Amino acid sequence: MSAPFQGEPHGSTAHAPDFDWSQVRETVLMLHLAAGQVEAAMRESTASVEEALKNHMAERMQEVEASGGDIELF
Repeated sequence: MSAPFQGEPHGSTAHAPDFDWSQVRETVLMLHLAAGQVEAAMRESTASVEEALKNHMAERMQEVEASGGDIELF
């Protein structure tokens, strides 16, 4: 084991730490809220990407139709 650093406090500096459990509960609730917001943002961004892809595909299909379908695949 290494020797503790000189001059640095070790552990809590309080003589009798009193955890306010309502603060812990509020922290947990805020973490749940943040996780929900991240999940919602991911769903919204996925929907936006899907919509953009649909629009892009629709534009390409219109170009194909406008060209009279004269596209050679091979």
